[in-house]
Amino acid sequence: MAFQNPEFFNNYINYKDYMDQLKGFRAGNYNPQSWVDLIKESGARYAVLTSRHHDGVSLWNTKQSGAISIPRNSAARKDVMTPFISALKKSGLKTGIYYSLPDWSHNDYDVFTGAIKRFNVKDDPQRFERFINYYQGQLRELSQQYKPDLIWFDGDWEHNAEEWRAAETRKLLQSYNTNIIINSRLKEYGDYATPEQGVPVQKPSSPYWELCYTMNDSWGYQPFDRNYKTPYMLINTLVDCISLGGNLLLDIGPKADGTIPAEQVTILKEMGRWTKKHAEAVYGAQAGIAQKHFAGKTALSLDRKTLYLYLNNSQNGLALLKGILTPVDRITMVGSNVRLSYKKEDNNYWISVPQDLLDPQITVIKVQFEKPLVPAGETGHFSDDYLMSRKEPANQIIKRLSEDVASGNNPLSNKGLDVNKPLTNKEVYNREVLDWVNKHAETIGSAKKGLSEGHYAGLSALSPDKKTIYLFVEGKSNEADRTKRN
Repeated sequence: MAFQNPEFFNNYINYKDYMDQLKGFRAGNYNPQSWVDLIKESGARYAVLTSRHHDGVSLWNTKQSGAISIPRNSAARKDVMTPFISALKKSGLKTGIYYSLPDWSHNDYDVFTGAIKRFNVKDDPQRFERFINYYQGQLRELSQQYKPDLIWFDGDWEHNAEEWRAAETRKLLQSYNTNIIINSRLKEYGDYATPEQGVPVQKPSSPYWELCYTMNDSWGYQPFDRNYKTPYMLINTLVDCISLGGNLLLDIGPKADGTIPAEQVTILKEMGRWTKKHAEAVYGAQAGIAQKHFAGKTALSLDRKTLYLYLNNSQNGLALLKGILTPVDRITMVGSNVRLSYKKEDNNYWISVPQDLLDPQITVIKVQFEKPLVPAGETGHFSDDYLMSRKEPANQIIKRLSEDVASGNNPLSNKGLDVNKPLTNKEVYNREVLDWVNKHAETIGSAKKGLSEGHYAGLSALSPDKKTIYLFVEGKSNEADRTKRN
């Protein structure tokens, strides 16, 4: 649960007008139990509530001098934090508390807005010392009253570790809970990284990390921000995080009356449906294998005997797993346990994906091995004779060709193919494949090796001058259409 960055900091609104919004904060329809129920239904295993953001408004009845709080200064006149934390603990979910190190409203804090500073710390260290006592005093209150499992700091960029007394603060929190987890925003005294608003291209160097992400474009509720991401986009982001060994912390922005917007409820319920169905591929899974083995996202079980393949809207009935040295025991569909047929070809596996079993968001295939998975160092490329095959299905040939083009092993690069010079069945025997090749002559004729891993969850290619990126998107095969009609 988060609140929007104070607009007064950037002079979008003056400070008085911003704080006058407290007069309209009544939380009349606030039902903390319903919040917790929804969060649990979404599939979350922990929740992080904003206790105080940079604006200095505390949700609980803090006793620290100079503090502004919802119980004392808002129209609600009540502690809105305690009932939520109580419901959270009863639910079995872990308790996280967001806390902003800066407090732009506190008279003893040096920064007021982006353009105005109250004082310089070096010129008035005693004044800043009073602020340190204030914020550490609030952390004592939070630790004593709520016994959090996690503290999520923010705003540490405004001072260095020594000025924040970061080491001292970490010890303070550990004195209440020796197992407390602290995010990275306490300078170098945190436990895990927190990238924001974008999945990392590569796995972060930190062994533990979590992406904090909004459902639309705002951290707090903004009535004019209707630019919500779809459930598919957010589930895909969750899969991105899982495949790189991370967590997703998804923001919820309640209204001033205490209700959660309907759009957010819909998203959370659909995420709950998906995570419940695919729980084994969500919880406890670790980062997957290199994308050269599978043109999409993957994850591994902790014993490395199970590989999960996440299919992004795959509609062509076929998945390809390449360069696998460990023998496969079985392949099933997560959520239904239906066994899938597959064909082994050297160290590659062609997996048949029934269209009627596809999930409306992201489908997950479970590949089980007899021993811990060992992928090959190199996946190689296919021999060129598949282009003249009379027996192989068209969708399989197209997939081979797409894989070869994306890896820089294009077997048609020297055939003179372009939009004005189509190929004939002397170069590509299968008519459906030939039509596909000529339709995509701009790409197939001269494209080079695609993007490096992490930029696109699929196959890609580059034009010779590298000014154009071609993204291969799985499509519904003509063969599937004919089967459906028959």
